[in-house]
Order: sequence, then structure tokens, then C-alpha cells
Amino acid sequence: MNIRKHLLCIASFFVISFPGYADTGACEAASARVDEFIEAKQFNAAIDHLSQVCADQAATAEIQLKIARILSWAGRYAESEKLFDELLREDAGNLDVLVARGSLHYYQGELNEAEAIFKTVLEQAPAYTDARIGLENVRAAKAAEDKRLGPVWRIDANYSETRVDGPQ
Repeated sequence: MNIRKHLLCIASFFVISFPGYADTGACEAASARVDEFIEAKQFNAAIDHLSQVCADQAATAEIQLKIARILSWAGRYAESEKLFDELLREDAGNLDVLVARGSLHYYQGELNEAEAIFKTVLEQAPAYTDARIGLENVRAAKAAEDKRLGPVWRIDANYSETRVDGPQ
């Protein structure tokens, strides 16, 4: 059973069993509690809470993206990857999903894949802060992996790269 069907089953169960959970306001209010779980690195509790309180919205892309991100932070990479794949099949150009997927590659040490995704996003949206940070993190990780400082690059608003240290 794919993750989307699993989420729909969970959503259906909670909407039928606990009609009060179908309240959109309850889902919005749950965000603070989910953030508390995330801050405490209680990722499974965050996923469970989000799935329960937002059961009626569990199939929405926004909730699925949040769950996929939390799964990746929890180190549940395979589950996260499946959910990202499903989201990208529905909307391949969703930059939020692409950045989160790039972060997943980064967490897994797949630096070339992460770098390619972050660059693709920045070509489309040069001011996307999370993509810029992701790209900087990838470059720092690559430099550390090479056991050398590596070049320092400046990325301007037009996504032009300029080497600012060492020989040009």
C-alpha cells in the first residue's frame, strides 16, 4: 500500500471515528503542538499528532509535504522518499517539494543529487532562501568530504556564481 493510500485510510478512520478532528481550525491549532514535537526531536509523535488532528486534510499536498519533511528529519528516508515521489508525480514543478527532496538527498549524503536539485530551484527562483542555504550546505559538505577548505563562492541575485577566494 503506498503512503498516500495509507494516509487516506488513516484520514477516513479518524473522520468517521472522531468527527471533531475534521475541524480545519483544529488542524491549524495543532501546528503549534507539532512544532513542539519537532523542536523536541520527537518526530514520530509529530507525525502521529498531525495525522490524527488533520485527518480530514491528510491527503492534501501541504500536509503530505509536512509529513514527508518530518519523516526525513526522523531518518525514515525510504518512507519520506516515497512520499516526495508521489508529490512530485502530481506536481513536478513544486519548488517547495523539490527543496525538501534536495534536503533529503543532503541528509543521506547524496551531495551531487542535492546540489543539482538546489541549482534547479535557484534557476527558477533565485531568491529562494532555503534552496540557497541548501546549496551552501552541500558545498560545505563537499569541501569537508574532500578534506580541504575548497573554494568559496558568492551567488548573486541573478544566480551568477563568482569565486571569491583563491585563483579565479
